[in-house]
Amino acid sequence: MKVEAPEPMDITGTAKERIGIVKEESGLTSNIRKIETEEGGHSWLSSCPYCESEWGDLVGHIKYAHKGKAWKGIRTLCPIDFCGKHVVDIKNHIRMVHDKVRNFTCPQCNNTFVNSNRLNFHIETVHTATKSTCPHCKIDVKTPYLLTHIKKYHEEGGQKPRVVCNAGCDKSYTSKADMDRHVLRVHLKYKVKCEFCEKSIDPDQMSRHVKKVHQGIFKYYCKICQAGFDYQRSLRFHISNTHTGTFVICNIPKKGEEGHLCKKNLRTEEGIFEHIKTHIGLDTKVRCGECDLEVYSCFLQDHIRTHHTKYKKQCVLDGCDAEYFERDELRRHVYDAHGPIMEHMDWCHECSKPCFLLQTHIKNFHTDYLLANQEYSPVYKLVIGLMCQEDGCKFFAVNQHALDRHTKQIHELEITHKCEECGVHIRDLEKHINDFHSKTKSHVCDVCNKGFISKPKLRMHKLTHTRTKQVCEICSSEVIKLKQHMELVHDQAPKLPCDVEGCTTTFFNKHGKNLHIKHVHQGIKYKCDQCDKEVVNLRMHKRIVHEKVRKHVCPECGKTFQMTAHLRLHIARVHLKLREKCPECGKQVQDLYAHNLYVHKKERNFPCDQCDARLYTSFALKSHIESVHLGERVKCPDCSVLFAKAYINKHRKQCFSKHSYAKFRCKLCNKRFLSIDNLERHMETKHPEEEANLVPKKEEP
Repeated sequence: MKVEAPEPMDITGTAKERIGIVKEESGLTSNIRKIETEEGGHSWLSSCPYCESEWGDLVGHIKYAHKGKAWKGIRTLCPIDFCGKHVVDIKNHIRMVHDKVRNFTCPQCNNTFVNSNRLNFHIETVHTATKSTCPHCKIDVKTPYLLTHIKKYHEEGGQKPRVVCNAGCDKSYTSKADMDRHVLRVHLKYKVKCEFCEKSIDPDQMSRHVKKVHQGIFKYYCKICQAGFDYQRSLRFHISNTHTGTFVICNIPKKGEEGHLCKKNLRTEEGIFEHIKTHIGLDTKVRCGECDLEVYSCFLQDHIRTHHTKYKKQCVLDGCDAEYFERDELRRHVYDAHGPIMEHMDWCHECSKPCFLLQTHIKNFHTDYLLANQEYSPVYKLVIGLMCQEDGCKFFAVNQHALDRHTKQIHELEITHKCEECGVHIRDLEKHINDFHSKTKSHVCDVCNKGFISKPKLRMHKLTHTRTKQVCEICSSEVIKLKQHMELVHDQAPKLPCDVEGCTTTFFNKHGKNLHIKHVHQGIKYKCDQCDKEVVNLRMHKRIVHEKVRKHVCPECGKTFQMTAHLRLHIARVHLKLREKCPECGKQVQDLYAHNLYVHKKERNFPCDQCDARLYTSFALKSHIESVHLGERVKCPDCSVLFAKAYINKHRKQCFSKHSYAKFRCKLCNKRFLSIDNLERHMETKHPEEEANLVPKKEEP
């Protein structure tokens, strides 16, 4: 097929800069198509520009059949979708660019290359990494780049003048084409709309966008989950982290905590590098006693072991106790004993440790950072993650907390773990044990010498020594957390309603609402191993009922309480004299809920299991059982008469008025009381109108 040269187009200079024009030196073009062979492979046939025939060797055909005709510079349009390039050597273009045939393998890292020159260059730059000093500027340059550096920057005429951006941003480029692309992308914001999704994308990224998003075409695919990737290293990283569950655990000693290792789990080379930098940022250098080299203190022990003693190298897998003197023996052991793990990981010959991506590992730890001077080495081990137990799920988590989060978000299941110490079912079991069952309190406050089991708790405690107190405008109390005080004490917080239809209960925060739904509507309770009673909060039940701990002390009167809520109510009702007006009877009462329940609704929610009696409170039920069914009697300290336990308080109220030690008397009804507080409470409840005009006085005997 003969193709004639097109008519010359009249294109302006500006248009020429933005539109790529294929130059045809010989004026000849050809087409190529793919055919299947009998052996199951394929080959390419190119059309002759002088006749209608197709040939596998187009140049040989022209030389033999069309002697004297031009055969150089024949350009062929690439048949691969979205390529659009016109090239002379089309078969080599397809093999190198699209098929990416790589027949040369690196013996150290198994990376493949298209030719031996690139392989040798890779070995010299990555694995050898030798540097030479430039004789002109004294800069250390990698040896393979030294001649290029001298020719470009120091030889006369070697340095090509750079093209400065004409849009005013002072950036420069090696060619005018690069500068034009910069202007189009950055300054003119030139975009092309995708014909499938109407999304505006850079012209250079359009082909990649269509393949990945709309056609689902990738170079590599995961055999387990069929996920696609553009690069082989991305596929290997995906398999290593998602399907084999391999993570790296940091074994660097913690600063200031002798005998404690970091134990942080990481999953990328960049994560390992940045994490080690955090250790260095908090550390200081010390001098090694053997070689006078300054080493960071967290790496001193490893430095002495690896540089000044003949030691056995341990296996990198956490839990494996194998040790070897030679590095090759250690490497063979790792590949033989832990082959499935190393199938998707690389091996570093510099530090004899596995790594996710060798090139990134060498750059971070052996080339561009302090590891190149052997001041320390990456101290870590491999650890296998926790696999999700749901059917068909291949997810691996770095720790139990991450696995629980995955189970809740992906599978919508609530995961709890039972504590063997107290029987509580909790989501974060490790944190629960550290917070409530840890015996060692190694973190001590330097102000009050109070011990804590973790650094975060110590930091929160230290805020109590540094924070300034604020004065509440309502009750004039000095508090550290004014917002929390207003929400809890004065009930001025936005309330969250319960999500269950028909329930009108409101809450201060989301945590309280979730607990309410869990225990009230779902009916989840825990059985006490001491009294076999099913309760909502097992830890609080044991502390209040069985241990009878009263650690909350009133700062005004010294009275102790078992719960913070009880102390808060005591302060509000007794010391602050806070009262609520009942909307039904208009009475000023301390506890509006209890008043409404007992006075107006008259609900008796505590039935006796031995008779038909129903009581208002659990205390009244207990007194009823002791007095009526057990027959317990209590002696009155005033008149020495025996009474049933349920009626002793009523008797003593009548007995008070007959004895002289009740020194406080009400002037309206002549009742006597033991304390001024009881008299004031009597005046508030029985004589609220006359209270302001009467001042209680102490009666003389």
